Order: sequence, then structure tokens, then C-alpha cells
Amino acid sequence: GKSNVPGLVVDGLRAAELPGLEQALGQKISCVLCLDCPREVLLERLMARGDRQGDATLGIGETSSFEVGRVDAHFQRVEEEEKLLQAHFGDSFARLLSVDASRNPTECLDEAKEKLLGCIDPESRAALARADANDHGIAWE
Repeated sequence: GKSNVPGLVVDGLRAAELPGLEQALGQKISCVLCLDCPREVLLERLMARGDRQGDATLGIGETSSFEVGRVDAHFQRVEEEEKLLQAHFGDSFARLLSVDASRNPTECLDEAKEKLLGCIDPESRAALARADANDHGIAWE
């Protein structure tokens, strides 16, 4: 069914899980946002994580061989994930939106917002405009 929520962002969903999510929501996924970031940038960011408050307590500071392995495993899955997305969306594969995640977070967020807003239907876009006008806009961060 339809709700008054103009959209939902789900993080970390694999392509193989899309049909199940669509079934649970009772509607088709309108687009997928992919954050594209080179391996070197991901590893550099992982090494800088120790500077964040609380990371040392959680044991996520230095880039370990485990983290490097996770990053490498991610890049090995990317091609397969893309094939599954293309198979799922078929002719609507253009709904796979890519953001250059090697840039700073603000630039990534701005590009993601622009692409996501371009993907939603006019009715939902109007609902977002009304929410912004009433000072109840989306918290994009």
C-alpha cells in the first residue's frame, strides 16, 4: 500500500535482497543509490577512524588486515552485485544512481540528494516541498 512517506533509504541491502524488500513493502523499489569509492580512499578513511570519539573504545582505530580483507571482499562482490541489480531492474536499470563517494561528505550528500529527488514521482516531490515549507523538511544527515 501507499503511505504518506515520500521515500525510504535502506543502507547495506544486497541486490539479492531487493525482491524480499519489495514484497515486504508491497511496492517496487524506484531506485538504488550506489556510493562509488576507490579502494585506496576507503582504506585511508578506515585508518583515520581512530581519530573519532569512541572508536578506540570499540577497537576500530588502526586499519587491520581484517579491514583490508573486508574492503577487498567488497570490491570482489561489486561486479556480481551490479549484474544482479541489472537483472532485477531490467529496462529500468537507469534507476541505479551512482555517487562519487571519494569526495567530501557534504559534496556526496548534495549529489545524493539531487539524484534521489530526481528519481521520485511528482506527488512525493510536492510532499517534500510542503514539508520544507512547513519547516519539517528531511534531515539529510
